[in-house]
Amino acid sequence: FKQKPPLPWLAITTSLGILVIALLVGHIFYAAMARIAKVEDDYREMMELKVRAEAADVAKSQ
Repeated sequence: FKQKPPLPWLAITTSLGILVIALLVGHIFYAAMARIAKVEDDYREMMELKVRAEAADVAKSQ
């Protein structure tokens, strides 16, 4: 036993690969949630603008 045993490269690369995949999946979910929140905000803004446009149309027609 004069030589040191080799590093367990398979275990190291597997754990790093799983870590990278988990980080990517987390980033995808975070980006999806941010996108959904932006779309919901845009929808609320469009509904408000629609109400204002309808009110302006009614005021214009009177």
